Amino acid sequence: MSETLIKKQKQTLRCKMRATLKGVTAEQRSTQSAAICYAIKSMVGTSSHPLTIASFVALPSEPDLSELHTNLPNMRLVYPRSQAGGTMHFHHVHDLNKMELGIYNIPQPPDNPDTLVAATDIDFFLCPGFAFTEFGQRLGKGGGYYDRLLSQRLPTSRLIGICFKEQIVTELPTEEHDIMVDQVISA
Repeated sequence: MSETLIKKQKQTLRCKMRATLKGVTAEQRSTQSAAICYAIKSMVGTSSHPLTIASFVALPSEPDLSELHTNLPNMRLVYPRSQAGGTMHFHHVHDLNKMELGIYNIPQPPDNPDTLVAATDIDFFLCPGFAFTEFGQRLGKGGGYYDRLLSQRLPTSRLIGICFKEQIVTELPTEEHDIMVDQVISA
């Protein structure tokens, strides 16, 4: 299948998923977000040592993971900071209220070299996306930020797709550079 056709299929699926997500009520988002946070806490909360977990600040169409700051006090939570040109880095965040608006108006940590965390130091990556399959295929937003960053991680780190149950599909078009997740957590 040609690269152009795959890109068109991805764009079509993103449009369909935007429409699907508009139908998810605020109550459903809240309930599903809480269930997803509970599943994450159950998965990592039994660790005998602190882990570094890459999270994200939710857009309106994404599960809200902010309660992880309260539920996982012994873990180091890091958040993405995106830059023009498609690069992304993670920073340790103590207080979600200290975020600033970044490109695409997405809240992100301040650019502080003291809080910068290398991709190789992250144990779990909680990855947002437009859609996922049960087998780990992921449809991102189209900018390639996560794929580029995840190519730098250690192979021992775990990639966890995070989504609402409405975002699980049977198959997705993929390209060679698309990185699959190890597991999908949805509710």
